[in-house]
Amino acid sequence: MNGSQTDAIVGALRTLHLRKMKARADGPYVAARRAMNAYEALLARFSRGLDALLPPQELDDPLSADLLAMQRAVLRHPVAAGALYRGLVAEGRSFAETEDGARWADQLRRSVLLRRVRVAWLSVSGNLLSEQSEALLPGQLIEVLASTAQVDDVHALFSNLVFGAEATP
Repeated sequence: MNGSQTDAIVGALRTLHLRKMKARADGPYVAARRAMNAYEALLARFSRGLDALLPPQELDDPLSADLLAMQRAVLRHPVAAGALYRGLVAEGRSFAETEDGARWADQLRRSVLLRRVRVAWLSVSGNLLSEQSEALLPGQLIEVLASTAQVDDVHALFSNLVFGAEATP
């Protein structure tokens, strides 16, 4: 081996050593940052896909616009929406165990207004949120939307979700 070959090998080994030392110094932070960047890119692609599926709508009614905005928030952020939903359910169940909460729960069970709120909630959330499980991940959400799109009578499907199989609206 001549001097230039030795210098090239030493240079390559030094470069490898420095890269290895830098990787150790950066360690889990760099790996976590790369994973976060990849996840953010995935969410951006998912968001663009949702935009294509759900184009913007001009709504004159502010309430309809707000409901549509809520629906899109649930679809865009299913994990966060699921966590929020489970937290609200847990808080409600905890409150229902108190004396005041038991009175409220009894009144709410008989409330026509609550049935209307349930219809609105199911329309906004698509019944995708559950207190028993994690929220749907974006891929699962797309599968549910695609399956729903294949149903001939979507109105009957959602009516069944809201009012039950035997009830009529």
